[in-house]
Amino acid sequence: MIADTALAIYRFVTDEMRWFEDRSRVGRALDAVLDTPLGSLVRYAGLVKEATKAPTRAAVHNLVATGKDEVFSLQDAARPERTTVVLSIAYGALAVDARCYRAELSQRRTAIDDLATIGIALRTTGLFAGLAVGFVRPLLQSYATYEFDRVQPRAARRHSGMLRSGAILDLIDTRFHASNDEGADPGELRLANSDVPPWVRRSGQDGLVILRWTRDLADKTTLDRACEAHEDWLDRNLPAT
Repeated sequence: MIADTALAIYRFVTDEMRWFEDRSRVGRALDAVLDTPLGSLVRYAGLVKEATKAPTRAAVHNLVATGKDEVFSLQDAARPERTTVVLSIAYGALAVDARCYRAELSQRRTAIDDLATIGIALRTTGLFAGLAVGFVRPLLQSYATYEFDRVQPRAARRHSGMLRSGAILDLIDTRFHASNDEGADPGELRLANSDVPPWVRRSGQDGLVILRWTRDLADKTTLDRACEAHEDWLDRNLPAT
């Protein structure tokens, strides 16, 4: 089993769409990731599928803060064994995909929250307009999305930015989605203010709502319940397409 998070940081707080040409800005984003518990494991960095040894922070900066819009990987090993973070650097935006692998999940009880910490850390750098969508979901070792055993029929198809059916943790940036930014989504505000099952743990900080649907990836019954409840929650609060 793998836990995965897709953290889409919608836009930088700048009118300069080619923000990545300023290597110091990319460096600030890198430092935010490297300062997290999972980021501290990084020992390889570079273009996706071309990561090389990066034993120091300066080496990571040299390999990633290149002034180009590319897709980069930060890894704990040449072939990731515990964790990897993929940074998709594009015009005016940064998308982050982070994964914990089986070894890390079995060793660290905080691994799921540590994934969320990456999104929170990037949000607090002052570089970004906000977090467009953030979630953690379970995956199978084959990298296929975890298919949970359903009691209810399959949910309706829906659209709200990036789809996150069956997630086990949500990050909702209410400050961003209440703004006039063109990436703001009223549907995210509906989710942030909606009812959740009594066993879902809700917390928040600085306009960020955090919903934890489970901590347990080992017990299939518990995980299935969490995934199906999350699917039902999205159906009830987001319009179908």
